[in-house]
Amino acid sequence: QLSAECREQQTDRAWLRLEGVNYRAARASLGGLPLPTPPPGMFIRHRYEVSAGGLFALTIAPPTHYGGTECGSGACGQGGDHALAQDVTAQVMLGWDWARPIPDRSTGFFGGVQLEVTGSVTIEDAALLTRALS
Repeated sequence: QLSAECREQQTDRAWLRLEGVNYRAARASLGGLPLPTPPPGMFIRHRYEVSAGGLFALTIAPPTHYGGTECGSGACGQGGDHALAQDVTAQVMLGWDWARPIPDRSTGFFGGVQLEVTGSVTIEDAALLTRALS
């Protein structure tokens, strides 16, 4: 439950920042209203504006092509049945000679979840590009 009281001024905006989601934010809502979700993938960063307050809900789902650790009558070994490779994720989640299979394919949060309060304007992911002068 997020409260709009975290804002000091009416023009302040509150954000819930997800520093990394693996694999798919399948559903998101605030106060029962649906919110857009980021594209699927590994370690996806995303933020939601939560200035209005209310109950925030997020469902994170595993990759679409979940894959299996066995092929036919036995174990596949390196990367399982390779079905997981159809999604943008690490195939090692199905196991490798140096790693056991991860049952949920590492579905969930990577990194922090933060609540931020900003002014009415924010600048994010700024980049400075330089060119050689001739």
